[in-house]
Amino acid sequence: MSVETFPWAQRILRYSSPVLALIVPLFALVLLCELSGGVLMTEALIRIVVVVGIYVFVGNSGVISFGSVTFMAIAAYATGWQGLSQ
Repeated sequence: MSVETFPWAQRILRYSSPVLALIVPLFALVLLCELSGGVLMTEALIRIVVVVGIYVFVGNSGVISFGSVTFMAIAAYATGWQGLSQ
């Protein structure tokens, strides 16, 4: 049996290949950088999650909902405020 007999398998392979191509090197990079300093990698992963989340939310239309942007801005402000040491 081949992939042509299962069209759903072809779709899964087509859409999961880019995800795996991003996750596997990223996981290896996290393991390597964790030994030297985890703060830089944590910030990079947070930024990657934000960018991917915005890309998934916006999609191909290019229309940004200001509600989600406001929610993210308030969450970032609250996180920064809580992280300040007094």
